Amino acid sequence: MDERVPIPRALSSPEGFRKLSRILAHCNEASRIELGRRVCTAFDFLGAHGAAQATRCHAALWRRERAGRIVLPAPRGSGGHGAVAQLNEAVPAPVGLPVRGS
Repeated sequence: MDERVPIPRALSSPEGFRKLSRILAHCNEASRIELGRRVCTAFDFLGAHGAAQATRCHAALWRRERAGRIVLPAPRGSGGHGAVAQLNEAVPAPVGLPVRGS
């Protein structure tokens, strides 16, 4: 059976850190998501069904950035988490919808 190393441990090992540093150096124009995909592929981070563990890989990269261990590309957008759409004017009241309880 193929023994998998947890993603944080793989990225923190000396060999893993060197490999990650090379990937970061060659991904100047890549978004954070694309960078995460490349790291996932390079380290062969696959789940039980063979799908890339992209979410776990992204989380491990972001934790390393917050800890000051690596520098990731700047975020390109708000990411949508917690973002609320702001409209310039109020939304009109609905017209012609059935009344509840009738």
